Amino acid sequence: MKKSILLPFLILFFIGFGQTQKVEIFFDINVSTLTSSSIQKLESVVENGTKIEIQSVTAYTDYTGNDSINKALAKSRMEVVSDYLIERGFPISEMNFPGETYPKNAKRTKDLAHWRRVDIEYAIIKSEEILFNGIAINNSTQGTLEPIPLHIEFYNNSGTPKEYSIPEMEKLYDFLNSNKQVKIFIRGHVCCMDDYNISFLRAKTVNDYLIKRGIDPARLKFEGFSNSQPLVNPEVTPEDQQRNRRVDVIFTLR
Repeated sequence: MKKSILLPFLILFFIGFGQTQKVEIFFDINVSTLTSSSIQKLESVVENGTKIEIQSVTAYTDYTGNDSINKALAKSRMEVVSDYLIERGFPISEMNFPGETYPKNAKRTKDLAHWRRVDIEYAIIKSEEILFNGIAINNSTQGTLEPIPLHIEFYNNSGTPKEYSIPEMEKLYDFLNSNKQVKIFIRGHVCCMDDYNISFLRAKTVNDYLIKRGIDPARLKFEGFSNSQPLVNPEVTPEDQQRNRRVDVIFTLR
């Protein structure tokens, strides 16, 4: 008997599906433990630099046990593979553990080994362009190659953002909350003279705001750059100085 488990499946910001592909994960006899070669094969699927939809995970066994044992073993193997994928952020549309066996008239060992397996069927998803402030951040497999300035400015000699900067910080939060495949490197800057501590505090201010709003700290990195990378050079006017009291961000696609 075939049993299916349907899980909620949600894809954000991706469209278009390629041809379905299949990977076979093999197990040793009477166990549901992943081998090192099986783990390598799984990693080749989940870390190949593309976005994928896991359409199904289906488990099989050989015929050496009775039906009850085979079904329990198939279910265990299915769960081991499915848990591995789900823990790495890949929801699964359908999981099956039919306990199907190889035809009993096939006696060769290699034929039996072929049926001690789990099949993963998946489709590569073509990505839409992801934009922040009108700038594409998925123009390479690494994300943005150059930092994107944020409309966040600070009071002089301070890590306190000006009031009109708060909506920009909230916009960054909304973006990260909706695009969980994105990580960021927050960079703080100052004007006028070397002051690493203030530049560090400015980057930390944005970092702490995002964490307080619920963004996973593992997705965030921050650092101060003092006045080593001015946006405006030379600083002729007070407005030039204000523009250099800033934070910019480098986006990375996980």
